[in-house]
Amino acid sequence: MNNGQSVGITRDGILLYDAKLIGDMPQLPESVNTMFWSGKTTSVVALFLDEKEAMSCFDSVNLRVCDQRWKEQTMQVMETIGNRHPVFRFAVMPDFGISY
Repeated sequence: MNNGQSVGITRDGILLYDAKLIGDMPQLPESVNTMFWSGKTTSVVALFLDEKEAMSCFDSVNLRVCDQRWKEQTMQVMETIGNRHPVFRFAVMPDFGISY
């Protein structure tokens, strides 16, 4: 990934993108034209605060997008970042945001 001052977290991947500010917050990733996306990761299986837990997930089999096995860890990360972060933005559009 390269270029972009905002980080969008979507079920389809984590991406860097250039966003306009709406008040003091960057646009949500789904409201930015994809030509302003600077690449993205593969789909999100889960999010972690702990590297050891993340590596355990990485080594697991039968991974799925928003995998239920790590719902608690993902929800904890989302709560920690919150929905008012000046850089990290979670997609909220159905079928694009992280949901369980």
